[in-house]
Amino acid sequence: MVVGSSSHRGVGSLDPAARRVFSLYLAAQAVAGVLFWALFHGVDEIRTEIELVATVPAVTDSFLLADAAVVATSAAAAWGLHRGARWAVVAVALTTGGLLYPTLFLIAWVPAAETGLGALAVMVPPTLLTSWITWQVWRAERGELPSR
Repeated sequence: MVVGSSSHRGVGSLDPAARRVFSLYLAAQAVAGVLFWALFHGVDEIRTEIELVATVPAVTDSFLLADAAVVATSAAAAWGLHRGARWAVVAVALTTGGLLYPTLFLIAWVPAAETGLGALAVMVPPTLLTSWITWQVWRAERGELPSR
């Protein structure tokens, strides 16, 4: 799959296959965010592995609102990429920021508190993948992708 095309600038210059894959990934990420919280609150074994402070559930629960924003921006980014909208780069970047902040928090938290390794393991893959997608979409918007 070629990531770029020289036909015109903007998100539309992404190879259609890349745009489709990125869009599907971001849509799946939005769904996964909703499923994560449903499982987190519905399955004790999952909550035990993810919980940051076992005696204070509100610590981990406080990430719910921020995760809801990531779900919304992931869905918006998926839609924008699907449509080839120039604003999609903003939605993808907001999604990345929404993932990056708690991931960096957890990178500091885990060794300091010796809890939360499960939460960090959940956060690293989508943070890395979404960061890479943001870079690709941003490069397309700037017309920096190679031609096919």
